[in-house]
Amino acid sequence: MGRPIATLVLLLTQIAFSQAPQTQATKTAANPPASATRTAMPEYIEDFFLSEAVRSEDRNEMQITLAAFTSRRNQSAADGSSVALDLEYGITNRLQLALELPYGIGASETSELPPRWSAMSVGVLYQFIRSDRPFALSAGATAGVPLNAQGQASFEPLLLMAKTFGVTQVHFSVEPEISADESSLAYNLAAVRPWPHHLYPTLEFNGRRNAAVNSFYLTPGLYRRLPQRLEIGLGVPVGVGAHSSRIGAAFNMTLEIGGDEDK
Repeated sequence: MGRPIATLVLLLTQIAFSQAPQTQATKTAANPPASATRTAMPEYIEDFFLSEAVRSEDRNEMQITLAAFTSRRNQSAADGSSVALDLEYGITNRLQLALELPYGIGASETSELPPRWSAMSVGVLYQFIRSDRPFALSAGATAGVPLNAQGQASFEPLLLMAKTFGVTQVHFSVEPEISADESSLAYNLAAVRPWPHHLYPTLEFNGRRNAAVNSFYLTPGLYRRLPQRLEIGLGVPVGVGAHSSRIGAAFNMTLEIGGDEDK
């Protein structure tokens, strides 16, 4: 079921984005930031809402993200609400370390959200392809560390790929989670394109299998770049299928500090 939906989302995304007017402001927004001029794939946004962006932090660069999520309960992988603090630090221009501190609120047994502050995640990501070509490839792994009796240890390998089509980027990620109780799977297809006035609309297809329940979401969103390397975004996950929460909201605020290109 997931494959035809993902194909349809990709087709609709390319058609919709190809019809956007090509103003001079759009062309200017498509120019990569200073920190991305080494590659042919500009870093439009730091992350998606339910997906992963194929990028790693520059050397000595710290990314701080405050994320909030809420969704109506329907015994799916997105039940409940959460807030999280994510830290990513670039060891080199290809290798980064990450730390995530999530806090789940009202999560059900089928939800991928943790109960309260019961676990944290530490991870490593390496960008294998970071050169002058319109393609990127990264891989890494994350370990879930329990903080109390409610949390559980887990291991999550991660594979990310991205390709450009004109100025539109399409990102794909797959992340299985292996734990002592039960394994789960998250897979995503996301697209982003620059618009005038530092706006970046996004569209995601998000698939989840958790506690033997399959959930699917379409998540349109919008990011806005602000001065001082700050960006904010709002997304709206919409459930597709009987076992998906009907509608939700996701908010991201990201700040970058340091790095080789810090001003």
